Amino acid sequence: QKLLAHMLAELGYFCSTSFTSAATALATYHSLNDWPEMILLDINMPEMDGLEFMRHLAGQHYTGGLILVSGEDNATLQVAELLARQYQLSIPGALCRLFALADFSALFEKYFSMETKVPQSNSKVYGADAVRDAIYKGQLVNYYQSRVATSTGKIIGVEDVKD
Repeated sequence: QKLLAHMLAELGYFCSTSFTSAATALATYHSLNDWPEMILLDINMPEMDGLEFMRHLAGQHYTGGLILVSGEDNATLQVAELLARQYQLSIPGALCRLFALADFSALFEKYFSMETKVPQSNSKVYGADAVRDAIYKGQLVNYYQSRVATSTGKIIGVEDVKD
């Protein structure tokens, strides 16, 4: 924990909080409703393992970043990363327990340079420039949900953002 805090400080992140219990972390942030921008998670923890913790993060709709930092082997970390993506958590990667500051920094850069901080998915993500170009070229097609009068079955309009 102290080593990670020191590495975070070297990268310019001086405000960090560490927990030795996943349950305490969940209780703290659940009550504050103020999740951190980035969570560094060891998947091998007492009482509640990191995989269970990720399930709780997904249930809380956590939108920040998640970096796995663990002494587990690469195969285990890859499975944990896959699970995090299935939970639609934003995970730039994982690090084995012994890693260099440059590796740590690269994952932070990867997360903060993501065009959007939405969970990883199989759908394609387009950057602002690509969307702007598509608008100018008339390449976008809008689809709307119909609003139907239940008494007559007739279409009376389309969904509204306020609906």
